[in-house]
Amino acid sequence: MLLEGTRLVWSRLHNARALVVLDNVDEVEQLRIFTGNRDTLLRECLGGGSKIIIISRDEHILRTHGVDHVYQVKPLRCDDAMKLFGKFAFRVSHISSNYEKLAREVLSHAEGHPLAIKVIGSSLNGQDVSYWRSALDGLRYNQSKSIMNVLRISFDQLEQENKEIFLDIACFLHDQNQTYVKKVLDVRGFHPDCGLKDLADKSLITCEYGKDMHGLVRDLGWCIAREKYPKEPIKWSRLWDYEDLQRAMLDNEVKLIDFV
Repeated sequence: MLLEGTRLVWSRLHNARALVVLDNVDEVEQLRIFTGNRDTLLRECLGGGSKIIIISRDEHILRTHGVDHVYQVKPLRCDDAMKLFGKFAFRVSHISSNYEKLAREVLSHAEGHPLAIKVIGSSLNGQDVSYWRSALDGLRYNQSKSIMNVLRISFDQLEQENKEIFLDIACFLHDQNQTYVKKVLDVRGFHPDCGLKDLADKSLITCEYGKDMHGLVRDLGWCIAREKYPKEPIKWSRLWDYEDLQRAMLDNEVKLIDFV
């Protein structure tokens, strides 16, 4: 049953050859409300040669709706990443020679992620070289809140157990092979096959290996693990860095001495 507004849209497109793009779909019901029966829509509403493109973070939604093809968006290639960065950092597609080396360092950090490139590029627009150097140093240790907020949408949609699996992989297992990852998750009492599949569906890990993770997604896991107590490693849900572990041990030792 289509809603009135949706029915109006399809009436305007009746028998027209159209390209329809449905962006940011995060529930199967959204597709059912808007498109109803897909085959009937393509056969009776739209004209021949019409295409419907659905953009979603969750591959499971696409499969449930019965899409014909699923395309996994890949990181931008170096040349394309540089052009996109130039568009937002300089409002042109090329990079000034004075900034080229710094731009390549920024792009190395973004790892071809379009959102990261846009956000960082916009923040550097109109700034001098010294500001760029300072900002780059900050990027190495502090993640952009704008980027993290967008990436976190997929994390927030996970079931609690799969959130724990995601954090384990981000903090400890992102560079391990799939067999080892599954063994560790199994010992932890999780259900690794289902959990890894859910993470892959939501593009939090790559499907090819079942555990590999984009650097920014890994950084998201780190941010979540320490977000409530950013300056107190002893209270983080996970410790993965030697220096943070040492600080936590020292803090704990001080507290034990005070208690005694």
